[in-house]
Amino acid sequence: MRDELIPGTLNVGHCLPTITQAFIGIAVIAVDPSMLVLMIATAVAGAWFGAGIVSRLPRRAVQVGMGIALLVAAGFLFAKVTGVMPSDRVAVGPQAAVLRSDKSDTASPVVSLAPDTPLELVIAGKDWSEVKATVAGVDYEGFVQTSTARGIVLGVGGVKLALALVGSFFLGAIMPLGIGYYAPCMVLIALLGMSPSAAFPIMMGACAFLMPVASAQFVRRMRYSLRAAAGLAAGGIFGSALALLVVKHLPLHYVMWLVIVVVMYTAVSLLRTAAAEKKAGTA
Repeated sequence: MRDELIPGTLNVGHCLPTITQAFIGIAVIAVDPSMLVLMIATAVAGAWFGAGIVSRLPRRAVQVGMGIALLVAAGFLFAKVTGVMPSDRVAVGPQAAVLRSDKSDTASPVVSLAPDTPLELVIAGKDWSEVKATVAGVDYEGFVQTSTARGIVLGVGGVKLALALVGSFFLGAIMPLGIGYYAPCMVLIALLGMSPSAAFPIMMGACAFLMPVASAQFVRRMRYSLRAAAGLAAGGIFGSALALLVVKHLPLHYVMWLVIVVVMYTAVSLLRTAAAEKKAGTA
């Protein structure tokens, strides 16, 4: 398709998949409800503002904007795959805890955890959190009571909340151009001192609301490809459900490296095309 149709096609095509992600993500991962609602609202406002600008951009501006956005996205992916981006590292509190096989006080104990035992957070929950722990050289996975772990922060207030809302508006505004809301949102949440996994319901919920709003701008101006958008929607709904419900623990290290290469190649291609068209136009 023509380059100027790519942002609109991505936004329209990924509406239903992101709504699917939101329903699943908000249901299985805990976060402060008031913060969730406020960040969704500011992201939607930013998306309406940003989509109105992007949907009117000429072809070359879209090429340059998407090229830069993809390079930034590749940087976030590189930070994640190399471990530079903060991870969900927490620890057992001052009192000993029990790692259980299920979210219940009556579930079979898997292993006892001494105070200050490092934990890797898989999914944060209001009452129970899924974690990984290494005890005497053996790796375990199960559930601990959230109250017995240090470092699980599901929401912020005051100045930090204000910064979160400003950041969410900005990320919503640039999302229609192609940089994405997910990776920057994870960085924002981590910088606020929250558990990185708490970013999932925020970013999924935000995109579930902001993408239809942004898409309306592109549809109104017919700046998208209907056939490609339908294909993205059909495959994306199935893929989102599969990833969140079935393969959420699959190691994707090498896949992410492949994605980084593809994203960088696409970014350079767009920027080279923009440069070539500028040169041809000048001539």
